[in-house]
Amino acid sequence: MKTKKLLAICLSFVMACSLFAGCNNAPKYEREAFKLGENYTVQITKEEVIFDSDDKCDNLMVYFTAKNTGKDEWAFNSTANIIAKQDDEILSLAQVEDESGNKILNVEKGKTKLKPGESIDLIYGWKLESYSPVKVNFGGYTTDVEDTLIEFNVAEKQTAEAKTASDEAASKLANQKNLTELDLSGCSMKLVDGWYVSASDNKTATLKNDSISSGSITITCSSNTSTAAEWGEKLNGNFGGDLTVTSYEANGTNYVRLDPTDTQFILLADQTAAEKSIVKITGMFVTLDQAATQVSNITIK
Repeated sequence: MKTKKLLAICLSFVMACSLFAGCNNAPKYEREAFKLGENYTVQITKEEVIFDSDDKCDNLMVYFTAKNTGKDEWAFNSTANIIAKQDDEILSLAQVEDESGNKILNVEKGKTKLKPGESIDLIYGWKLESYSPVKVNFGGYTTDVEDTLIEFNVAEKQTAEAKTASDEAASKLANQKNLTELDLSGCSMKLVDGWYVSASDNKTATLKNDSISSGSITITCSSNTSTAAEWGEKLNGNFGGDLTVTSYEANGTNYVRLDPTDTQFILLADQTAAEKSIVKITGMFVTLDQAATQVSNITIK
């Protein structure tokens, strides 16, 4: 197997403005072009951090020219496999739009087949999860395309809009964590053992716990033509009919229970104060044992 070589290309910034103002402007820098397989040469021309008002996050946008320096007509996307990471986590592609509502990202443009000597200007971008270095690997789909790894420093490029959104989110989360009780149309609950409300309305709430990575409990109160037992059998059918429908008792309520996976559970209970109304409690990426104390503090109406 051909050994891949990582070509580290250093990024040197020459800031032409103050640190704060520089958040919204692309820095000036020198960067050499590099080969991407036998067919393309890539020259990065600009990079910038811009705010996405829909996702409330900053995005790193990278602008580059791809030139067909091979002998055959070839599409850039047929060669390139470009992946960006922060702290070893793969970043999602940016969805930020310009003032006209068009996505700035133009990855699809890379499907165009270019003749030898022709060039195309492309814009790639990724949603920032933090402000640690972004490592972008310009690679291919086979070992014949050597990787070129480029590190982008975004440590001091948070936009003013992202800072405001981050502060607002932190304040909202602090308020949510201060809640000790929650009342929904079909049940009420006390929040215990680190569980807090991440989202809610009159009929639905999602609870999270920072000590359980990615774990959540969603409580849904809804009208239903079935009883909890009948709905449990229907859900079992949706999962292929191979689950065992059991029962679970907590806080005076006898729930219908299903366990689709080792880290997923579903509890169903008939409301006593409303005909044909069911409370559904779903745990995702959390076991019922981990959620037991919180579930036992939910009271069905």
